Amino acid sequence: MSKIRLVFAYLAYPFTMANYFRRALERRSDVELWITGPYTGAWIPWAGGMNIQAKYVQSVDFAMPPQAITPPWSIVKAQLPWKPDLVLQVDAGFHFADKPDCLTATVATDPHVLNYDLPRSYSDKFFNLQRFYSQPGDIVMGYAFDPIVHFPDPLISIDTDACLIGLHYENRNEWIRQLRARGHSVIYDIGQIYDEYRQLNCRAKLGLNWSSMNDVCARVFEIMGMERTPIINRVPDLEALGFKENVHYYGFSSMDEAIQKVEIALNNPEEAVEIAQNARAKVAQYDTWDLRVEQILTDCGLL
Repeated sequence: MSKIRLVFAYLAYPFTMANYFRRALERRSDVELWITGPYTGAWIPWAGGMNIQAKYVQSVDFAMPPQAITPPWSIVKAQLPWKPDLVLQVDAGFHFADKPDCLTATVATDPHVLNYDLPRSYSDKFFNLQRFYSQPGDIVMGYAFDPIVHFPDPLISIDTDACLIGLHYENRNEWIRQLRARGHSVIYDIGQIYDEYRQLNCRAKLGLNWSSMNDVCARVFEIMGMERTPIINRVPDLEALGFKENVHYYGFSSMDEAIQKVEIALNNPEEAVEIAQNARAKVAQYDTWDLRVEQILTDCGLL
């Protein structure tokens, strides 16, 4: 049986949401990938710029310079070894300036902060990872977790109350400051990815997230995948994605409530563990990146 020939185009940082799509596609035996995008090696622009561990740098078949974020399709077409069945742009700031001359799909990974008018205008299928920021005609699907990366690690001892690895926004900073002032141990850092990210999260009883943009970000799914008890702020898409408060997560809408929910979870460990297990079961069934890739290929008529 012939394989699906797929051009995978993305902003080729060493860590992006697109990498999870890439990893899920690489796990499929029915897909032949050819990968391109602006390439930065180990560098990523987090917190003003930092280098990620070299073991996580992935090569691409055709590397474009970092500034080439809207190149013409003709540049890539000239390099291709075959005619693609699908061009898939997983877009966190990179997309072609014009439509490829074949079936084209775009995944909007950051619709809360980026403008997708151009790729939305020419894509045959446009997938949006946030319902709250979707437009008519978008195919909405939530973020997800990678079961190869985000799992409850039995080799890690729990020695911390809570963990949040991610950008240090003002509300997150204040939340962590107040929790620590009340004697709670919290891992709060940025830059750890994949194995190191899982190892830090799995040291904690609770996984923390505070979205500043009304989005159910990927960290929510990752916390659940690692079976940490989620303490997360209420946003509109939680219910739409099938998550129920006090069944899959503890929710909050203010700083005082955020602190209160952490302490409720810590003071009720059996209930907190049950919520973590419910959340893990839910996302394992419906919310892996492998399932998202399956949906894209199916909706594009390739399966």
